[in-house]
Amino acid sequence: MTSALVKSQGWDELLKTLIATNGLLQEFLENAGINPLTQIDSVLVTSTVFPILVNPSQEESQKFKPSALVAIRGTFQSKKVIKALETLGKENGAPVKRVKVDDLTLWELPVPGNPVYVAIHNQQKTIFLATRKEDAVACIRVGFAPLKSKEITQALAVLGGKEVAYLAGTMPQKKPENLSLDPELQKLTEQVEGWSIGAEVSDSIRLGLNLVTQEGNTTATLRDALEKKYFPDLRKEIARELEARPIGEEKGDLGNRVLRAYLEVLKKIRVSTEGNILGLSFTLNEGLLDSILGKEDKKP
Repeated sequence: MTSALVKSQGWDELLKTLIATNGLLQEFLENAGINPLTQIDSVLVTSTVFPILVNPSQEESQKFKPSALVAIRGTFQSKKVIKALETLGKENGAPVKRVKVDDLTLWELPVPGNPVYVAIHNQQKTIFLATRKEDAVACIRVGFAPLKSKEITQALAVLGGKEVAYLAGTMPQKKPENLSLDPELQKLTEQVEGWSIGAEVSDSIRLGLNLVTQEGNTTATLRDALEKKYFPDLRKEIARELEARPIGEEKGDLGNRVLRAYLEVLKKIRVSTEGNILGLSFTLNEGLLDSILGKEDKKP
């Protein structure tokens, strides 16, 4: 949160405002002695099931047990964090339990529907929150490698290590009924098992998407389909849409800005493959960001 881009866009002030309007969060951060603007280096969120069920049946909803892991890296004092957790739970009628697993101590947060386990690794300077006790224990002992989902493990392995925010998950077996895809692309996407998205922030924002496929040949075929058919087709479609706009229409119009930005992304996106990993990356510089936001003094 200390990068030049964050400050120039005013995102640091926005975060301050958001924290100031959330009394519980503000109280916890103050008690824990954590300044998120200067003491949090990165946030990781993974899910071994896709976090959104599409039109779930009652039976599916009842069986749905979210399995997630959050890792917050930064500078903090363990004792203060633990005390802040216990104080927050006590004051809100939801006492935090200490759970012993061999020589380790975890803290169980009584979240409705599914408890969350907190583990703190002082050497890694990381706070882990997991919906599965075994995942919290594994992160303390040997890191992310033992996560039950090999697809997520692979997706995380190809992140650059400099991400300040990143997500990972598996693909749902049930696809949205209203998702209309070319039959060939639909067939290929059904071979995608896991994904991860990362963002690195400095004087620009570097975005990366990794897709884990079942087979290496599927990855190469998917890359060809994206580079030779779907990206070019989308670029042409957006260009035609922009040309069809009425002459004299305001350049600052939100619709125009979004279309121009989308076209820039499609022009500059980079695709790579390694084994059964398909990677897509794009760098969002300040000029393009300002253009999207309607600051016309800077060009992409």
